Amino acid sequence: PGETEGETLLLTSDQVVVFEGEIREKPESEEEARTFIRGYGRSPCRTVGAIVVTNLATGKCCSASDTASIHFSLIPEEVIEAIVAEGTCLSCAGGLMVEDPKVQPYLERIEGGMDSVMGLGKETTLGLLNDALRV
Repeated sequence: PGETEGETLLLTSDQVVVFEGEIREKPESEEEARTFIRGYGRSPCRTVGAIVVTNLATGKCCSASDTASIHFSLIPEEVIEAIVAEGTCLSCAGGLMVEDPKVQPYLERIEGGMDSVMGLGKETTLGLLNDALRV
């Protein structure tokens, strides 16, 4: 039994993609998804995640942002069409999941962690969890 026994932590987060200065959330249509995906070969996009941890016992709230930059080569139209036809692109910020096997051949590099790209940077999250438990 430590001093944190009985404490409950609430972790909340959300993520957007920033591309050429524009904030991109989930595409609202297949056409918007195509437009998003076509652009990523032109210049890098950046994921920006906001993470908040609240200690429900003490009310202490800790927050941080977590970012990563993703560089792609041009993604061919037939690959874009396959991604859009699958439909999962409509449920993620920026319309593209880097872990998708169809995307992998066009992924040049990631600056930052894959966990940050996927929405919850481990190092940032662990730091916030620890901070929320400190008195």
